Amino acid sequence: MSDVSTTPSRLQTRLNALLDQHPFGNPWLASLWQQAAATRPGVALSLPPAIGDLVEKEAPTEHAARAGRVFDRPLAPAAEFLRWLLEHPAHMTVADRDTFGAKDAEVRAWRRRLFSDDATDVASATAEGVRQLSSRLAQRGRNKWWLFEGFARVDACLVTEHAVVVVERWRDDLLTSSSRWYPDRVQLWRDVEATQEFAADRAFGVILLVDDSVQGDAALAAADASMARSFPHLGVDDQQTLARHLLGYVGWRALE
Repeated sequence: MSDVSTTPSRLQTRLNALLDQHPFGNPWLASLWQQAAATRPGVALSLPPAIGDLVEKEAPTEHAARAGRVFDRPLAPAAEFLRWLLEHPAHMTVADRDTFGAKDAEVRAWRRRLFSDDATDVASATAEGVRQLSSRLAQRGRNKWWLFEGFARVDACLVTEHAVVVVERWRDDLLTSSSRWYPDRVQLWRDVEATQEFAADRAFGVILLVDDSVQGDAALAAADASMARSFPHLGVDDQQTLARHLLGYVGWRALE
């Protein structure tokens, strides 16, 4: 998650300089991918044959216009995970059974049915939630009762013709719970899956920005240990496939 202050972060300053000097992403973006993947040999997805140029509307010339696109980019939650939660309400954690985390009476009513002890109520709420999710994917940012995971906000998102690369500054909270409804879901893996959803048919990867290799190696080890519990809706093979898109890490010098 990015800084939200008006003062550019260190990452924003470095990336702004790169974008100003090489606005199409050549050759530094491909280099970032390769440097990161070298820290996860045999695991990380290799650089695609062609990632293309940065898309102009996704990497505007004006620094201020990069907010919300290059920097602090909101990425929609993965529909497959939302569907799994609706179909497995017993696996969710309900902290408040009075309000169910909502002010809206209709939202509370549907959630009360979903988390009911009455199997008929649960089944009807699940069916309705899945139906709405399937027909209203574009409305995932709104106050929907079935929205049990919000948008991820990533530090930097670089969109080319054929690829999406997300860069996250390493912080301990990347491996803490990102969901009050499903506490085992950690932020980093949520970011990876949200990037997959946003990338659609493009190649994609997530890169950690670290202070040094010691920090980077420890971060990757901790990430691997937390991966399986963040993807209860995926089989082992799909988990491993998605894990390849955590490309690895780079140091700050890679942004010079």
